[in-house]
Amino acid sequence: MHTTLLVAGASGHLGRLVLQHLRRLGAHHLIATTRTPSSGQRYADFDNADSLPAAFAGAQRMLLISTALGYAGPRRVAQHRNAIDAAVRAGVKSIVYTSLLGAVNDDHTQTETMLRDSGLPHIILRNAYYMEPLRDTLAAAAGCGKLVSAATIGRAAYITRDDCALAAAHALLLPPATRQLDIVGPQALSGADLAKIGSEAFGKPIAFSAVGPGERADMLAAQGTPPQLARMIAHVEKALDSGMMDSTSKDYTALTGRQACTLRDFLLRRTRAPERLTDGG
Repeated sequence: MHTTLLVAGASGHLGRLVLQHLRRLGAHHLIATTRTPSSGQRYADFDNADSLPAAFAGAQRMLLISTALGYAGPRRVAQHRNAIDAAVRAGVKSIVYTSLLGAVNDDHTQTETMLRDSGLPHIILRNAYYMEPLRDTLAAAAGCGKLVSAATIGRAAYITRDDCALAAAHALLLPPATRQLDIVGPQALSGADLAKIGSEAFGKPIAFSAVGPGERADMLAAQGTPPQLARMIAHVEKALDSGMMDSTSKDYTALTGRQACTLRDFLLRRTRAPERLTDGG
């Protein structure tokens, strides 16, 4: 008997990539749900619990992609609660959830608690920060010769979105079980490491400079970043000093059977050829 897999958030960056990997891995019985469905997809809005039973009907395993950062806080927790409750009622047998490496007392940890309380087998993928934004950051740093961050000694094991999608596809294909996996890149990189790799990729010297979070937020705001977003970026950068993203886990390789892409390879691929952009999360 076949197993039907459901990808919630299928129209976003990550969801689309997961579906591509699932098909490449031989999965044929797929349900794709989104708030903006196209042909062959089902409508599902996590803000509207009534929309979810029909969307989830017939699925045995579900990938719950955490909703957008713009919904962070009580709204995102409520969205995830609606999705988990609907999955239980629809007879879903297991859930894979995209969480965040180093999450503490936030929306992700609340969602992890809800999954434990649901009684369903579940796999929590604690993803490191995406590598993709670093390309523009380092390209800009190459232009001015300086990479500035509120992090001083913090390291992060950045990983590509595509590698996260492959990990999610493999996790969704596993038999139901409860596990937590750290999905990280092959290297935990400091700001100085980023500057060195960026210099090599773009062929221009980049110096690394650490500043206080207040000064960093002011710098970003002066460059046109909305003040609230500037403060959030500075906070996220400074949080790296806690070690939250400093991981050498081998879970990705054990799950997928391959090595994750390095930052150097990622940058060199995209400095030598035009990048095809997609939208979503």
